[in-house]
Amino acid sequence: MDEAPEIIRQFIGYLQTIKGKSPKTVEEYYLDLRTFFRYLKQRKDPKLADKPLSEISISDVNLDLIKSVTLTQVYEYMNYLTEVRKNGPSARSRKCCSLRAFFNFLTNKLHLLEQNPIRELESPKIKKSLPKYLTLDQSINLLKQVDGPYKERDYCILMLFLNCGMRLSELVSININDIRRG
Repeated sequence: MDEAPEIIRQFIGYLQTIKGKSPKTVEEYYLDLRTFFRYLKQRKDPKLADKPLSEISISDVNLDLIKSVTLTQVYEYMNYLTEVRKNGPSARSRKCCSLRAFFNFLTNKLHLLEQNPIRELESPKIKKSLPKYLTLDQSINLLKQVDGPYKERDYCILMLFLNCGMRLSELVSININDIRRG
């Protein structure tokens, strides 16, 4: 986040301290904004047309550039994400959320914009898919494969996943002190 202009740093600080977002979430917001402003600068400056997006600095992004953003440009950016970067609906939806949060922050918290230019931005529709489950035979087979010096631990981990539907992030946050011996 070294090249982030002050206005984006303020937003990042807001996400961390006021909203309490995790470091990973804050980083994703930043990466989404960085990609958007790189794209925007490339489209506005003919000298940057042939330059790879990854080589375009956003350190000079200022309020004037931000105020010039239109909903049409954001839709063009979403099209670019679909056609060129091959982002799926979930990735594009997250980027919409990042942009919406940033512009809401500038409009409603800092009062730097009179109107939010992307207030009517719609997120892509995401197809909801059902989770895929293992059959009983597949589960038993998986448990039979457990071996090695930590097989008891690994067996317990698999049992938690299979029986509780626990997520990996939930599992890694368990501390030994969380376990009550009965």
